[in-house]
Amino acid sequence: MAMGFLEDGSKGYIPLLGVVREHRGRGIGGQLLSFALGRLKQLGVKRVELAVDLNNLPAVRLYSRAGFGVTRVYDIYRAGPSLLSSSHATGGRKPL
Repeated sequence: MAMGFLEDGSKGYIPLLGVVREHRGRGIGGQLLSFALGRLKQLGVKRVELAVDLNNLPAVRLYSRAGFGVTRVYDIYRAGPSLLSSSHATGGRKPL
């Protein structure tokens, strides 16, 4: 499942991207992310943002490979950093 939306026509968000546990590790998350980014780019989006749990290392690696970089870290629900906000410019890449 992947969701995305536009804020003002130039910035998009992917608030949710998930793969059912028994189907993980098959490249489905990468395909969903690629589709969502491609569609947002078709709509003219220049920057995409999302949030990910820092403890979800497969997701962090996926977003890093896709060119997302850390923009801020939030302390939520735990004593330490749990979420990071990442951004991705549709025309360039920054390491996560």
